[in-house]
Amino acid sequence: MINNYLPLKKQLNKSTTSGKVRQWDMPTNILKHIAYLLIITASINYTFAIPGTVQITTEINNIRGRTPTIYDINEDIFNGGIGVMPYSVGLNCNTQTGMLFGSNVKCSGSMWFDLESAVYNTTASTSIGNKRFTLAPFRETRRGHCAPTHEYRLGESFQLPCTWSGGDIDINLQLTPEDSRVTIEQQTLRLHITSPLTSSNPSAQDMNVSGTFIYQTNDYLLDWDDYNASDDITFSSVDFWYGGELTIIGSNFGTTLTSATGLGNLHGESDKVTASLDPAPLEVSFERSGITKEKTKQIDYASPATNQKLADLYLMYNGNNCGDWDDSNICYSIISGSAISIICDSPDITVRAEKTGHPNPVDAMATILGTWGNRSVNTTCAITVILPYE
Repeated sequence: MINNYLPLKKQLNKSTTSGKVRQWDMPTNILKHIAYLLIITASINYTFAIPGTVQITTEINNIRGRTPTIYDINEDIFNGGIGVMPYSVGLNCNTQTGMLFGSNVKCSGSMWFDLESAVYNTTASTSIGNKRFTLAPFRETRRGHCAPTHEYRLGESFQLPCTWSGGDIDINLQLTPEDSRVTIEQQTLRLHITSPLTSSNPSAQDMNVSGTFIYQTNDYLLDWDDYNASDDITFSSVDFWYGGELTIIGSNFGTTLTSATGLGNLHGESDKVTASLDPAPLEVSFERSGITKEKTKQIDYASPATNQKLADLYLMYNGNNCGDWDDSNICYSIISGSAISIICDSPDITVRAEKTGHPNPVDAMATILGTWGNRSVNTTCAITVILPYE
């Protein structure tokens, strides 16, 4: 829009004392003011380089912990603490008299008893990531025969080594999501307990949980502590609680047939993770605090502009800003891998997007910049954002 104030000439008639008329001509200088107007309307469209759904993969390697702790089984028989297939179990002999405290039978090298060892789940659910899963019931048993290797000596701690049948315990852990929006794609988690017969250190029983667990969901909240694109960081802690039971099922000295139980726990960190986001809640917006897909900008100017800021673009997830808090964060990964193209319908303006880089105090993924000359512009621009999907 150009406003021209053209030369103005005015005649003034004034009477003089002589009655003659004098004429003044106003200066013929030009008063000219130029004002330009930019009106730009932009709309955002976004798409994904590779469509897909969220996939959270946890590879759990050798999560270890303590065995169920069991001590006294009855007044005659005590355990050293290991509650699943203990290497040896003791007789509770009076150090002064050599008699069993419960059965009141003299301890000897000919005594024996049989045990059944059981391991079973006691936890209704466990958590992986920020989701809880129900653990299917399991119970695995082994039989053991415990007998001394020498004659009892008064005052000694009388330990009876146990021989267990059935070998190692391997239990496939089956999890069911408590959230109906979660789908399990693959699970190969296994609880492994080494039999004293195969352990290199029978007194320190080896047990662990390992395997791969892959599940899909669509309601993850972004938290850079939990959802990183890097595969060499901790994703989450994993806890498994389980129970142990030792039952006396027979003896040659008439001890009471009874059971004792204890709790064990395996806790650890999954050590390799791939985290991706459900594309459905991902959007690109002109506003940081809400979803705005179209924006009109009006600027009055009097001179050309080069790379003048017109707007910011924000990556949004579930209506919240998906900022780039850390360069291993999945938001940063998406932003840095995105591509932005802009097409405007006027040749009188050049509009481009510039990535904001990291770190970015306002968490914008890009800034829209415009360049124009001495001309009013009214244009409509289409902004296309291509987001990578992992």
